[in-house]
Amino acid sequence: MKVAFQTIVVPVISTILFLVVFMQAFGRRAAVHGVPYPEFLASPIIMMAKLTNAFANSSSSLISLARCRGRSSMFSCRHCPPPN
Repeated sequence: MKVAFQTIVVPVISTILFLVVFMQAFGRRAAVHGVPYPEFLASPIIMMAKLTNAFANSSSSLISLARCRGRSSMFSCRHCPPPN
């Protein structure tokens, strides 16, 4: 349930919050090149949520896979060279 919540519910809630905030700030009657502002704003915010979710899930998947295989030490900084 935790994974489904993180991958489906959280992006939907954040997208709705973005839309509500921007529509309240700029108004629903505004238009960009003849396109109503809510329609103009919805597609980039949905795409932003998809991309953010894709990057977040891939990095957590890599870390959890490494932990399952017993290689979590590869993410620690002790193997990093010291700064010059």
